[in-house]
Amino acid sequence: VFSRTNSMLKIETEMFEKFFNRLEPKDAGAEKHSSLLDMGQAPYPRGRRKSKSRITVDRVICLTVEQKCDLVQRDLDETKEDLQLMKENSERSLQNYLAILEEADIRLVEIKRAMIEFDKDIVKTITKKKGSVIASDKVLRYMEDRIRSRVSKRKLALNGFFSF
Repeated sequence: VFSRTNSMLKIETEMFEKFFNRLEPKDAGAEKHSSLLDMGQAPYPRGRRKSKSRITVDRVICLTVEQKCDLVQRDLDETKEDLQLMKENSERSLQNYLAILEEADIRLVEIKRAMIEFDKDIVKTITKKKGSVIASDKVLRYMEDRIRSRVSKRKLALNGFFSF
């Protein structure tokens, strides 16, 4: 029976400590003041001082059920907000990764197409003809044409007429 009670009190204490640690310094003073008033105590004692034996007894103050519910509700709300933020961030990351994958697939298709064209246009003609001067000129022209086509595609893309 005592272990169950102790575990419940431990859970309550941990929740209260998490709540208290999340408060901003300016809110901590106001919350302490309002919670003392809620518990029926004045923030500053009036009148005569109590004896030391009564002070130790008065320090054992428990939260009311409403205060506990308020703490739990705030903790639940903050947890839901954190979960929503994490969900939004992960969704954004997923969209970024999907876009990167799509771009990589497009680049892979372009590279394969360029390899096939190079093989068809240059390699096959070079193997048929044994002239090294003609082959090097042909490779050079092919590379210049590829560079020009890339530059023109980029210019068109910047103007908004063409998309990759």
